[in-house]
Amino acid sequence: MCENPAITLSGPVCSTSAVGTYVVNYTLVSGATIQVSSGTALNGVVSGVASGVPLSVTVSLAGCADKVILVPAGSCAVPCQKPTLTLASPVCNGSTYSVIFYSSVATVTANAGQVVGNSITGIPVGTAVSVTATAGAGCVEVQTVASPASCTVSCTLPDLSVGQPICNGNTYSVSYSLNGPGSVSVVGERSWVTR
Repeated sequence: MCENPAITLSGPVCSTSAVGTYVVNYTLVSGATIQVSSGTALNGVVSGVASGVPLSVTVSLAGCADKVILVPAGSCAVPCQKPTLTLASPVCNGSTYSVIFYSSVATVTANAGQVVGNSITGIPVGTAVSVTATAGAGCVEVQTVASPASCTVSCTLPDLSVGQPICNGNTYSVSYSLNGPGSVSVVGERSWVTR
């Protein structure tokens, strides 16, 4: 009786209900018991064995020496669920620019600038930035933002018209007209300036 195996085993089969694990089916002869190094053995199925982990099965039968069987590890990779990554338009900051982003995962890197909270700051103008959100090995989402052509602030000169000086004894006055934004200041002594 001890010459015949007390158990019949299948190979590893990837689980459809517990992603990243595998199962092994077995049939015991009457009176035999089973112990496993990983997972749970119940009703002819060893379940919950992590992908990549080999399974050691020990079979005991009264009057016979225990038999240990090593089942090769199943390879049941967890499918990649790519993270969500969105980038806003660049915002100029002098000779650099920044980009605000949203990521569904915490691991975010950039090839330029510095990641601070949900922003990438200090990106040199003229350098495009590639942002990578990583959810696991090989499971990434990459987005790229082009650099602004220039971050120079354009200056709009005020529309200022100045009249001719009008003498008033030892002093004179000057009239002016300012259209649009801006302010007027006078350098040197003055009697009065009229607008």
